[in-house]
Amino acid sequence: EKFSAGGYLKKYIEDNQSGQGVELEKEEKSSAGKIEYIIYAQKMFSSYVNNLNKTVDYGNEYIIAGKESEKDNLLYVVNRLMVMRMAVNYSYIVSDPILQEKSLATATTIAGVIGIPAVITAVKYTILTILAYEESCIDLCAVLQGRAVPMVKNVTNFKMSYEEICLGSKNLFEQKALQYGAESDIKRADEFTYIKGIYMLQMLVPKKTIKERMLDLIQHDMRKRFQESFCIDTCICSARFRVSYDIPYAYSYLTRDEKGEMMSGREVIALYEYKS
Repeated sequence: EKFSAGGYLKKYIEDNQSGQGVELEKEEKSSAGKIEYIIYAQKMFSSYVNNLNKTVDYGNEYIIAGKESEKDNLLYVVNRLMVMRMAVNYSYIVSDPILQEKSLATATTIAGVIGIPAVITAVKYTILTILAYEESCIDLCAVLQGRAVPMVKNVTNFKMSYEEICLGSKNLFEQKALQYGAESDIKRADEFTYIKGIYMLQMLVPKKTIKERMLDLIQHDMRKRFQESFCIDTCICSARFRVSYDIPYAYSYLTRDEKGEMMSGREVIALYEYKS
């Protein structure tokens, strides 16, 4: 939890000075340590539900998508969260005997004239897919409002009724999303939130890509806030120099220590910090 960019840089320098650069390269290619980058990113960069007043509103989304447009990054993430929720909701729907029975009856009414069982089955599962999509719209609407939805659906927490399939609309989805509570302070394993979805998607991104996109965000922020010419690969954040030296006793401006003895040692400290 104490991971920082400065700590990583220090480790990088120490490893290369001690001849362990090969080990660092192996570590870069592995998945170990990826979670440190993700935790750092979620604390330092903004997202749709957590604006930290950065120059990039959707920094965590950029780490996942890598698009130049903020809108494209958000759309990329929302589409993938929709796919995740579709899979969860559809898995429940196809296991519910009541929904299976109702959808079969509707499909028979629609395609029964044709009399081909395969067509009736196709219509049935099309209806169930539409129901799963509408339930997923409610889930996405809720998590984008900072709410928590159940990780897995069942008959008690499924919001869309079968009879409402043809009534699906933005207003209906928003109304049903309000039935979910706000995200709890203590994250529960049975909750799905926008932040948890971001975490899952970032885990699918290679660690090297995550690091590079984090550096993109830092460089962009520095350029917008301080200096347009800032370049992170040639940046010196700060440097502190301590110069110690001795001078002969002959000089009259020598100082004395606490015991009154003459001191020949001198020390100069210089501090350099990046300034805009």
